[in-house]
Amino acid sequence: MMKSLQDWERCTRCRLSAFRRNVVLGRGVMPADVLLIGEAPGKAEDLQAEAFYGVSGRLLNQATTDAGELFDCSVPTMYITNVLGCRPMDMKGGPNRKPTETEMIACWPRVNLTYEMVRPKKVVYLGKVAAGFLKKTYPDAITMVHPAYILRIGSTNSSEYRSFVRRFGEIFLSLAGGDNDGSIEEEIRKGQEEISTPLLVRRGRSRKPRRRVKVQTFRRRHH
Repeated sequence: MMKSLQDWERCTRCRLSAFRRNVVLGRGVMPADVLLIGEAPGKAEDLQAEAFYGVSGRLLNQATTDAGELFDCSVPTMYITNVLGCRPMDMKGGPNRKPTETEMIACWPRVNLTYEMVRPKKVVYLGKVAAGFLKKTYPDAITMVHPAYILRIGSTNSSEYRSFVRRFGEIFLSLAGGDNDGSIEEEIRKGQEEISTPLLVRRGRSRKPRRRVKVQTFRRRHH
């Protein structure tokens, strides 16, 4: 029985253990305010043993930073993981594919262990796979699009990205409980007005100093 996340680095509960390079457990801090759950590691994540390491991760990082700036709030502590800990493929070095139900069920105890360790105030499902499998497992979980989808339809220039940022801003404000100078609703309204301005223009403005989010990454130990 695997009682710690490190124990899962040696997992053989499904056939993906024969093809992976690393078990990708997650990144972030524990405990954390927000637990983000995506679909599965990709090629970059499998090589680096870090969740959302590739281009999807960079877009996610940019979105949370933009949300903090636009809604004038601190980015809460976060931990990021996936429904699967191994890259889903049918041979070593093969292309990515969708996770199977059998694989997700095999990895479910790791996801729940992560939840228990993170003790989040808010859970966010990134994409249809995570939302479809986990459904109502965690109370009041929020479903958002996966960053990979935004990359396919125009990246940070798309309206979907602006909606993505706005949703994060709303989550951040709800966790902060609003500012002393106004209600949560007022801050959301300001953020929605601000988000209509092109992001590249806003990024040229001076920013207020913001709290850094510490990152703790569980990596496989190579012997």
